[in-house]
Amino acid sequence: MPFDPSQLSLPWPTSWSRSPITLAMAKPPVLVPLGEVVQPDSEGARLQAFMARYSLAGAVVDGVTRPNDDSGYFIVFYLCRLLPDAVQVWTLSQVASPVYADQPQKQDYLMASKVGKKGPTANGTPPRWKVADALWPTVDGQAMTFVSDVDLLDTPLNREHGTFGERVFWFAAHNAEGWRWKAVTQAIRSQSAEQHYDAEAVRQSKRKA
Repeated sequence: MPFDPSQLSLPWPTSWSRSPITLAMAKPPVLVPLGEVVQPDSEGARLQAFMARYSLAGAVVDGVTRPNDDSGYFIVFYLCRLLPDAVQVWTLSQVASPVYADQPQKQDYLMASKVGKKGPTANGTPPRWKVADALWPTVDGQAMTFVSDVDLLDTPLNREHGTFGERVFWFAAHNAEGWRWKAVTQAIRSQSAEQHYDAEAVRQSKRKA
């Protein structure tokens, strides 16, 4: 089910302004829940991940207004941490690089093939990706810690309010500014939810054999 943004007690905006896109909306976006992401430290805080799709119809891009029947869109990921009296939100979008980042930067990644097996991971498990095509996000020039991934399956909810046929990889780092989060995606063979869970069951049975 779509997630009601009002449940997070946040003033979700009806506009988007992150260069080069300025967008006004009639209502906040529908949030598609993507499960939990665990902060890689001793505290192990659990963040709720969401995906939202923003239509480019009527948006101003690089100073030019797009037509109202424009079928283009862009995807934004949200990571939300519920605090005792507030909600902390990281907004991850693609602006200055292919990386979805909370604070846009240019050249904030390394080719995964250069990072190799030395890339830091939260639980010792490397990303499930095609290394030759993968990007490893960085902060302050250092490779971030790979935390986990999630598959965007071919479901009616993802088709209508997000995207599908991709795997999202979450990365985290801590510096003087606090926790930083980024994400990258990679195309995967499109599967329905049922096909995905059937394939996962087969993989699990082979591991136990």
